[in-house]
Amino acid sequence: MTVADTINEILLGGLLGMLGQGIRIAVGLKKLNNSNPADQDNSEFSGNRLLISIFIGFAAGAISLLLKGAPTKPDDKDFILTIMAAGYSGADFIEGVFKTYGPKIDAPKCAKQVASDDKSSPDTNPIL
Repeated sequence: MTVADTINEILLGGLLGMLGQGIRIAVGLKKLNNSNPADQDNSEFSGNRLLISIFIGFAAGAISLLLKGAPTKPDDKDFILTIMAAGYSGADFIEGVFKTYGPKIDAPKCAKQVASDDKSSPDTNPIL
């Protein structure tokens, strides 16, 4: 396998992952459109979030194709659907992890805490 073949596989997986993520986006927008306005959490559509979500789908599809390997037949529908599903579910998994653990990591708050700890304790060894 040449470098060009590997790049083509990454691009194929990424594009199929983006397609799977696009399906997920379409379903989400349909749900948002059909939901009761009183039930909505007043979240607005964000183009930046859409692009990040599509990129996550690309990454999930590319990684899954690299792990699964290249298709043996060019028209293998099961293979194509598997990579698309990886883009759909992989993006959902990655976004879920960031939503869960992202708010717990508050860098400015941590920096303020470290700065206040440094001021309250005398430096016994300024070199370390």
